Amino acid sequence: MTPIYLDIETAPATDNEWSAHLALRGLRDGEDSEALRAESSLTGLARLLTVGVAVDDGPVEVLGDATTSTPDVLAALVEYLRPRWLGSARIVGWNVSGFDVPMLAQLALRHGHPRFARSITGGLCAKPWELPVVDLMRLWPSPSGEYRKRGHATQQEVCRRLGIPVQSGALGEDMAARLAAGDWDSIREHQRQDVEQVREIHRIMREAM
Repeated sequence: MTPIYLDIETAPATDNEWSAHLALRGLRDGEDSEALRAESSLTGLARLLTVGVAVDDGPVEVLGDATTSTPDVLAALVEYLRPRWLGSARIVGWNVSGFDVPMLAQLALRHGHPRFARSITGGLCAKPWELPVVDLMRLWPSPSGEYRKRGHATQQEVCRRLGIPVQSGALGEDMAARLAAGDWDSIREHQRQDVEQVREIHRIMREAM
């Protein structure tokens, strides 16, 4: 298996995208719609800010910055993976099957990359065991009591337990504030550290898998 370590950062829809979405649904701007817009970073209306990616032991690349749009970042990712997507390639990440891959697939379908959507999902009708994905969050062995109480462990918690350095600086929940401040250095550094952590978790867990 050739591991492709991947993590994405998203943000709410732009003003124009959100206005068009409301108009399509016959809705108006207001407090309720703004709350929904804030949540749109978790839906197919999201903007793709950056993608952190590394192949096996290769360097981490962070695609996307203040000058790029969602189509730009997607196109850069497609071009990056095209020569590296071999038959044995698998996307490896934290909650990657629950968020990153379906989000990328939906955005790819919206922005004219259907073949890319198929390659990362195994086809829209693929069975779970056919997905070209290794989701470390789902593979992490959580005792049932811990799972019932808190749900899945976080990436930072698992790093702590495995002796992997936890992140310094901004974390995922800080990205909206960093984006508002135009602090792209922090966003890109967080992305790089995310991918490095995932690679270390996978290295330790690989023998068990």
